[in-house]
Amino acid sequence: MADRIDHLTDRVQVVEVKLDRLSTTVGQLTTRVDGLTTTVGQLSTRVDGLTATVNELSTAMTAGFVEQREYTEFSHARLEAKMDVGFARVDRKLDQLLDAQRPRRKPRRRNE
Repeated sequence: MADRIDHLTDRVQVVEVKLDRLSTTVGQLTTRVDGLTTTVGQLSTRVDGLTATVNELSTAMTAGFVEQREYTEFSHARLEAKMDVGFARVDRKLDQLLDAQRPRRKPRRRNE
């Protein structure tokens, strides 16, 4: 019976060593998980910051596009108005030239 007890004592010691190793491993894993949690938190903060930056840039770009479109429409309207005035002037001059080139008929007398 003493032999069995000695054998059990040896087995208990082996189990204790294994439990100590397992406890150490669990401790290391806990430390790693805590580190990963911190890293994920930092990444989340960075992503939030990047999202805010992208939103600000998007808003600024949209405002720039709106301003550019308004300026383009304004400049086209001015150009169109100037062209209308210029074409009207050319039309008047062309009409004057054409009128000057047309032969004029002499008015008929009533007796003729």
